[in-house]
Amino acid sequence: MVKVVHGKLHWVNGIELPRTSFFKYLGSAVASDGTLMVEVNSRVSAAWPKWRSLAGVLCDRKIAED
Repeated sequence: MVKVVHGKLHWVNGIELPRTSFFKYLGSAVASDGTLMVEVNSRVSAAWPKWRSLAGVLCDRKIAED
């Protein structure tokens, strides 16, 4: 996931890399301005569907704890 922002281009080993506001690196969202909101939103978005899939079982009073 890469969001391209208008600005200078960077060259690495002869490959043109566009300037971005954030990118994913090793599963973490890295923002160009150093803020963590992109990372937090990314993790919440990933966790929410998992919670919804488990909430029915975890919150069911009919299931015995033993």
